[in-house]
Amino acid sequence: MPKADVVIVTWTLAEAQTLATLLTPGVSFDNWYQYKSKLDQYIPLVIGKRAPFNSHSSARFFHSLGMYYPIKLAGKKVICIKSGLHLDHDTYNPGQPAPARLPMLDLWKQMIAETGAQFIVTTGTGGAIGANVLLGDVVVAKETVFDCTRQFVQKPFAKASYPTTALPPSFAPPPAAMLEINAALVAESGDQQHTGGLPAILYDGSVVAEPKIVTTDTFAFDNTTNSAGLQGLGQACDMGDASLGLIIGELGHGAPEWAAIRNASDPQIDGTLTPQQQGNVAFHTYTKFGGVTSAASVLATWSLICSRFPVHASAAVAMTIAAPAPANPGFVLEASRRRAMRSTPSHLLLQIAAGRDFSANDVTPGDVPADVAQALKQRMDEVSVDPQASAIDWRRIGFVDETSARCELYLAHVSCDNPEVFRGSYLFSSASLVAKEEFVSS
Repeated sequence: MPKADVVIVTWTLAEAQTLATLLTPGVSFDNWYQYKSKLDQYIPLVIGKRAPFNSHSSARFFHSLGMYYPIKLAGKKVICIKSGLHLDHDTYNPGQPAPARLPMLDLWKQMIAETGAQFIVTTGTGGAIGANVLLGDVVVAKETVFDCTRQFVQKPFAKASYPTTALPPSFAPPPAAMLEINAALVAESGDQQHTGGLPAILYDGSVVAEPKIVTTDTFAFDNTTNSAGLQGLGQACDMGDASLGLIIGELGHGAPEWAAIRNASDPQIDGTLTPQQQGNVAFHTYTKFGGVTSAASVLATWSLICSRFPVHASAAVAMTIAAPAPANPGFVLEASRRRAMRSTPSHLLLQIAAGRDFSANDVTPGDVPADVAQALKQRMDEVSVDPQASAIDWRRIGFVDETSARCELYLAHVSCDNPEVFRGSYLFSSASLVAKEEFVSS
């Protein structure tokens, strides 16, 4: 890996795609470079049956230490990388203790040595801990904490904690203009949002005095009954960040400064659901919104790097704050693409089939949301049909999806016999036209 001042490490495909959208515009994640330095040393160490490193489902990820791309940010050389190793999955086999040597810890040391980085940021998604951390909120940790209950429970670090590097005095959350787009997409979940609609950025000196990220050795999430025992330990849980703190502590004097930043990709879950239902909620919420919630943690990472190297970053930050609209057109296009993807007929059909509490009722035009009515009018203008001369019947279709979110679709039947016979049926998800059938005859 090339020399760099800063390394940004993320973990999942959705996180990496968002990192690429925001920090490597014009270079998609599919075009990042492979990282296979000293690969032969890792192959015998990764023994987990479910380790992504050993999965043949993707030729690109199989026996890969990661994908990376170098950029310039705040006047510094920065490497963005998706790790191909995973602290827990690499060595976990049911009923067997963890081996003495953990590949992820070796990878941390290798990346630090090869890049010579003076600052490392690990970032990505995590589960919210507590009712006050909402979907899309960001935790900039003052400390990372291990809470190991499975394969690492006998390790010396099983309950250890590691302070991150103190934030620069000039650190501030990203400007609102940079957060608004993904916040609007997160709001489509129907989950509770903060007043004003923007995600909360929790950091030392914010409303949470000492925000913490909890690293577990199993897929854990918080619920209203605290069955995982996470409440009181921190504000977000993940499966890797504290491992960097462990290595920083081992390296001692001369180790790079570091930060851990996580966004809540699933909120606190209803503990009265069955364990399987709770797991499904966590999984499906991440699947639908992991990418867009990741944007806020990437932007927080951007803000932290700019405040860490203020001489070169000040002009860029000032320009961004002064901008009346979001400054990244690539993100606007990506946001539009993701919204369209979630509104395809096949996707909605699967949602309905997997959902529950289906209903379909006639509604009056006054009960139709303004954005849906405007979307229909726009379509009528496109086909030169006068809405005022048409009869329009509306139906509201409702269901609860697998994430326990209430979803609504609106169906419009349009009839117009002047000057030609026109019939049209339109299905809307918010203002997005999902499906249509049109007929005209003179």
